[in-house]
Amino acid sequence: SARVSSGPWLSLSFFLRACVCFTSSAAHMFPAPMQTMYSSGKNFVSAFAAALAIECYNYGIDVTAIHPGPMATNFYNANVAGKVPKLDSFKPFLLMAQTPAQVAEIFLRAVGRVTWLDTGAFTIVMRVMMKLLEVNSMVAVMKRGLSLSSDFKKHKDLL
Repeated sequence: SARVSSGPWLSLSFFLRACVCFTSSAAHMFPAPMQTMYSSGKNFVSAFAAALAIECYNYGIDVTAIHPGPMATNFYNANVAGKVPKLDSFKPFLLMAQTPAQVAEIFLRAVGRVTWLDTGAFTIVMRVMMKLLEVNSMVAVMKRGLSLSSDFKKHKDLL
């Protein structure tokens, strides 16, 4: 806790702060068929960070969850021991990918200022779209369109 010592000096505890950082995803805010556990897990991370930020505030602990869009890593290409299917629907979004270094720099600038941070073109577009479209409308459209996708035809085992 922050306290002022006697005299003009501030105690050291006044300057000490801590931060808990979470990497969530743009996927936390919308339904992601064929990635159900991923998007729901990221939704948990974001909600957990928001609740934890409230609980930690009076202890001088900042909590931030960042929501990057696609990341420019080898995860998609590596195919993690054959267990990560290469979804065609994801390919166009890789063009908007951010590097881990870019996301880390943005993250560090946000600590102590915001609890949730959307970063990257994809995430910003999805946030605006989810504000304009009610989730039930989006789900209805996605339900009808999923069977038309090449990913659905190639990876029915994911459903």
